[in-house]
Amino acid sequence: MSHFSAKLIQLRKARGLSQQQLSQALGLSRSAIGMYETGKREPEIEVLQLLSDFFNVDMNTLVSPPSEETGELNALLETLRNREDMRMLFKLAKDATPEDVLRAVEIIEALHND
Repeated sequence: MSHFSAKLIQLRKARGLSQQQLSQALGLSRSAIGMYETGKREPEIEVLQLLSDFFNVDMNTLVSPPSEETGELNALLETLRNREDMRMLFKLAKDATPEDVLRAVEIIEALHND
């Protein structure tokens, strides 16, 4: 399975969409989505742009395997995009001092370990 195929499946499932729902949202056939996901067909640049816009990701994210650091960053960004609670936490923390952030991490870790 290509990186593109795996990424498309990941993005579609993260949105809770079936292949049929994604195809309808994009104006593509369900079979085209299925072939992209199985690697039997590669998308044209216009379809890549459509997918990029729909999932709010860079086209390179769709076609290029991430480095370890980039992969971690992309995973964090995807979480921020898909979870309102994480966006709220990020907004609260973005103007915090480093000490405030470390204290918040300690509190979250304590809650997690309970």
